[in-house]
Amino acid sequence: MPRPARERRAGGSAAYGIATGVAAAIAVAAAGGDLEISAGVLVAWSLQWPALGALASALDEGRDATRAWLGGLASRALGLAATVGLMLAGRAGESLPIAYGAAMWAFLMAEAAWLYRRLPERPRRTTASPAEDAMERGRTVG
Repeated sequence: MPRPARERRAGGSAAYGIATGVAAAIAVAAAGGDLEISAGVLVAWSLQWPALGALASALDEGRDATRAWLGGLASRALGLAATVGLMLAGRAGESLPIAYGAAMWAFLMAEAAWLYRRLPERPRRTTASPAEDAMERGRTVG
């Protein structure tokens, strides 16, 4: 018997972590021993998975997810700033921030797919604007 939609959609951050961890391992192996590319991918993954975990926890507990979402954005931005800073300081080549950015983009696309499946379905709008929606329901729009 299939589980209810809400139960089926709850959680999943462990599966996300495993799937993206495998993807990161494949990317590191494909880098062929290039330490900067490997470091960029691993830094992106090590920042992305905890950020998604905090977001998943907030959503699962019914809390406002804004703080978790903004915290994740901040950690990802700091990761990019750190990799670019290392490159500008001459401590790393261009491949470090490029690998970080490419890996983070891929992980964010995976997060978007996870969120799409995770969040409850919303009714589709049938009108062009919120004002038209309100008028259809008989409310006045101020």
